[in-house]
Amino acid sequence: MAKRNLREMEATVAEQRSRTQKSEREYTTLKESIDGMKRNWKTDIDALRDEMNRRDEKARTEGVAMAKKYRKMADELKASQTDGESIKKMKAEDAKIRKEVEDGFRDQIKLLKDEMDKQAKENSEAVNTARYAVPFSRLTCCELTCVCRELASELGRLRRLMRVAGTTPDQQPPDADA
Repeated sequence: MAKRNLREMEATVAEQRSRTQKSEREYTTLKESIDGMKRNWKTDIDALRDEMNRRDEKARTEGVAMAKKYRKMADELKASQTDGESIKKMKAEDAKIRKEVEDGFRDQIKLLKDEMDKQAKENSEAVNTARYAVPFSRLTCCELTCVCRELASELGRLRRLMRVAGTTPDQQPPDADA
């Protein structure tokens, strides 16, 4: 029996060695697989980290660009509002100046009209005085013609002054016809 036990023990030892070798081969294979997976995961994680960094950088640069565009747009909006306000101010100032100029012209026209009315009245009075002061019977025909021509030229001059001032001859004061 001792031989048989020895054979059985040798068979058991051989079987155990083959199981040990098989286990060691499986262990080595698993270890290499795990190491390979670690390397692949590390590579994948590094690539993912690089991709995330690139995307973050891209997002940052886009954010900076958008912020610049927003600031520029805000500045342009403020400038356009300022321009709009200055245009409104200029329009108001233009209207004010235009009104002042028109009022000044009206005042000047009124002064000219008053002066023409005064001169017309004085000329009318001078003509009336001349009629009564100089006896027409003493004047010769030639002298009367000269007086008439002078009066006609004075009347034409007055009418031109009145037209310049904006008054038509039909709107003459009643004293100017006498």
